[in-house]
Amino acid sequence: TLLLTVTSPTTLAAQAPWPTAQQQALWATVTIEEPITQRTALWFDGNWRRMGVGAEPQQVLLRPGVLVTVAPGVRVRWYRPDVAGTTPMVLFVHGGAWVSGTIDAYDPVCDSLVEATGFLVASVGYRLAPEDRFPAQLDDVAAALAFVRAEGPALGGDPDRLALMGDSAGGNLAVVTALEANRAAPGTVAALVVLYPVLDATMASPSVVEHADAPLFSRADMEWMYDHYGAPPDDWRGSPLAAPDLAAAPPTLVLTAVVDPVRDDGARFAARLAAAGVPVTHENFPGMMHGFYAFAPALDAATRARAVVAAELRRRLGPAGGGA
Repeated sequence: TLLLTVTSPTTLAAQAPWPTAQQQALWATVTIEEPITQRTALWFDGNWRRMGVGAEPQQVLLRPGVLVTVAPGVRVRWYRPDVAGTTPMVLFVHGGAWVSGTIDAYDPVCDSLVEATGFLVASVGYRLAPEDRFPAQLDDVAAALAFVRAEGPALGGDPDRLALMGDSAGGNLAVVTALEANRAAPGTVAALVVLYPVLDATMASPSVVEHADAPLFSRADMEWMYDHYGAPPDDWRGSPLAAPDLAAAPPTLVLTAVVDPVRDDGARFAARLAAAGVPVTHENFPGMMHGFYAFAPALDAATRARAVVAAELRRRLGPAGGGA
């Protein structure tokens, strides 16, 4: 990672060893789309395909076409495909127990999603607990959804073919946001993908007992997570499995892991969706643990899970490029 400081809209002062000649040539292609606040921090990753910016609203374009936008109160990173015409969009909501997790940590997941689908992907960075507790995270994701729908078309995205996707706690946020958005305006979210979502603050799923000491994510971790999040027990938005009605949910893909205390949260959610008449696909991955999706290509199951997600998104949203 190379950290830079913008000292004026046209001067970049390196805070790390000067890049190679090849990187310098690429650096020359960086275009400032809007004036950047003095001393705004920027980073460039090792392959110079992505960059991040600080807390001020800006837009910066770095070849080969990944646009990063920071909106007031919420950070959004765009991942742009190399396709012609309009293309579906995916808003990704990262996990991390509402306490950790960042856009940067999920950069490879989002980048691989663009490569697999050709879709325009946006990743939202939301406020974290315990400094900001429920419902701050939901407010941020809702704001990001509105922002992506408004700004995505300028980058080739089709707001009528938009999916929400999230893992773990991000899956919880994606479910609630999709339900509320579609209740307010049917069709706002056209598809939903959730990976081993945490959906029941009462921890009543049998898998919580069965896998109380599972690797990477245990019952104790769940208790700590829900305690920090601070959702009131009578508010279904903290426990989407308690939602009174799921009929507004879009077609949904649920992926779960067998060795995971929240495995049955996902299974129960899929069953409720089916009972409500919502098209749903549920796949449970044997031998896998919470968070396995991030371990591709090291885990064959994670690689297959990514292929399942890409295929489902294409099936629900249509092909990349060329319009609907």
